[in-house]
Amino acid sequence: MNMSDIFAISPLFNDVDLDQAFISKMNQWLTKEKITAKLISFPYVDHNDPLRTVLDYYQEPISTLQTEGYFGFTSEAHYGYADSKKTLFLDVGSILGEDIVPQLAKAPLMASTHEIGRVLKKKVRPETKKIIFTNISNIAPDLGLGFLEELGIEFFGQNGKKIKITSGKIGQIYSFSYEKMAKKWLNYEYLILGGEDDVGPLVGEDSISYRNQKLTGASPEIVKLLDRETLKAVNTFEKILDKRIMYKPEASVGNGFAFGCLSFFRHVTVQNQVQAFIDWTDFGKDIEKSDYFIIPNYYLSFRELLDDLGKKAFVLQEGEGNIVYLNEVEIPVPKITGGNVDLLMRQIQSILKIFYFR
Repeated sequence: MNMSDIFAISPLFNDVDLDQAFISKMNQWLTKEKITAKLISFPYVDHNDPLRTVLDYYQEPISTLQTEGYFGFTSEAHYGYADSKKTLFLDVGSILGEDIVPQLAKAPLMASTHEIGRVLKKKVRPETKKIIFTNISNIAPDLGLGFLEELGIEFFGQNGKKIKITSGKIGQIYSFSYEKMAKKWLNYEYLILGGEDDVGPLVGEDSISYRNQKLTGASPEIVKLLDRETLKAVNTFEKILDKRIMYKPEASVGNGFAFGCLSFFRHVTVQNQVQAFIDWTDFGKDIEKSDYFIIPNYYLSFRELLDDLGKKAFVLQEGEGNIVYLNEVEIPVPKITGGNVDLLMRQIQSILKIFYFR
């Protein structure tokens, strides 16, 4: 080991002051034990709140907007701006996430993404050039068509009558029209950020309908119906638009939300949110500057990234049966809360003693 080992530790307590105090006490202990290493804060990882991650980096605030509600269950949409409001970030999960509606109240055939469009129309600014969707998982498997309808695209059935989009009706679509859609929506650059678990087939035995059954609240019978509706809709749009999007793995991101955007918008990129953050910032360089990482087990995509880069990580494992990657050392710990600070610190100190004095 060299004389300047840097241990980068991610936030543990969702409390900046408590995290800083933890690092300070650990560094005092390292000095006392004559261990030539230093702990530094490494906050920019895949938090449960990716919007906060990116806006913290840009030192911009998170704003909220009361939504009109989904079946009467209102929520606070989270959003923010960067680059002098040229970039708008929108947290989809805060609008239509898994916990917005109680499981028993979910109605998957009636679900739609209209609310995302309503929020976007209110918060896009004249300066805005790029729209970035984060935390994209949502309970509405309508392929983003409700969102597009809210922005002005009209959908029609075989009889020529207009269809009001819900997830249970998308298979009835026969044609569509851009005529009432403001042209500005076609000119924005859209970026859809997902995780590793979001990518997969749109239809079939491992389709979004089956993979997201718990998310949508669908019964086994409704899952089959949703899968059939999805297949009909996808075939219709691929035939009309002459685009082969169905078999692109990224089309399933956001419970199929990406499919609608890829089908109807000109400038759309679907990307892993951790990789996107590396591309935008000095995140990758900061990783290289650190020798080791201390990180909770639940930052899965960040752990995968570190493993791919060959970086050594000490993983704080709560409970048993968790994944451990090749370049990781497991540290069993109690639940990571402010009430367990001292015990957590002793666990980490014990492992570091073994690591340095073995």
